[in-house]
Amino acid sequence: MGDRKRAYDDEGDSKFAKRDRRNEKVIKVLCPYYSAGAVIGKGGEAIKQIKEDTGANIQVSKNNVRFPNTDERVISISGELEAMVKVISFVQEKIRTDKVPPHVKNINTSQNDARKATCKIVVPDTSVGKIIGKAGANVNRLKDQFNVKIGTMKKEEAIEGLRERIVTVESEDTKNVDDALLKW
Repeated sequence: MGDRKRAYDDEGDSKFAKRDRRNEKVIKVLCPYYSAGAVIGKGGEAIKQIKEDTGANIQVSKNNVRFPNTDERVISISGELEAMVKVISFVQEKIRTDKVPPHVKNINTSQNDARKATCKIVVPDTSVGKIIGKAGANVNRLKDQFNVKIGTMKKEEAIEGLRERIVTVESEDTKNVDDALLKW
């Protein structure tokens, strides 16, 4: 029998050629469920525009699908590193400027303000040590250089069967968070 896979098609009206995404790296960012609408935009326009601008592939978890033990939706981003960085900045900007919708209840204002100054990234269990660095060298360097607080979900807090953990980067100054993420 012949190969039944479709032929690779480079044609298209996008300014980015289609590419094989099977070997691309994926970054997962968490977004408060009530801010996901701002990321997606009315009729999907905001997310469509950032996809067109960057060439990144972006998937937002369904409305009722949250990262375990959180109220956060997962935004999976794949593509070229520069494109993924632009998408993370876009998502963070939407989180920071979005107002909690009136229908959302039980949101603590001070916690919401703190969340706006935080970036939460989901990483494979196997990468946490590399992120921290030997004796905390990577984390300490970023803390000192950018005045950020970096936290990792402890192994005992990890969800059984899920081989991922959350890494948070936070600061009173959101620019410090953005700069630290760029230097990671």
